[in-house]
Amino acid sequence: MSKVYAVYHCWTEDYYNTRRWKEELICCFDSLDKAEEFQAKYSLPYDKSPWALQKGQIKIKEMPTSYDEKDFWWLKK
Repeated sequence: MSKVYAVYHCWTEDYYNTRRWKEELICCFDSLDKAEEFQAKYSLPYDKSPWALQKGQIKIKEMPTSYDEKDFWWLKK
């Protein structure tokens, strides 16, 4: 079975003095190698200072490509 890898841009946002972690789907790849190449090319370094707002963090998630109705817990009575 083939796999799909979703690539997200992640950043922190200051919302009334509360930091929120945000994620935005950029694209999907059919191989982990392609997704990691994209990540290496476009990801910015993580700023370790506690007051820094992050931007340019690239995260990869493996996405499901099929389903099993047994996993639909909300349909069970």
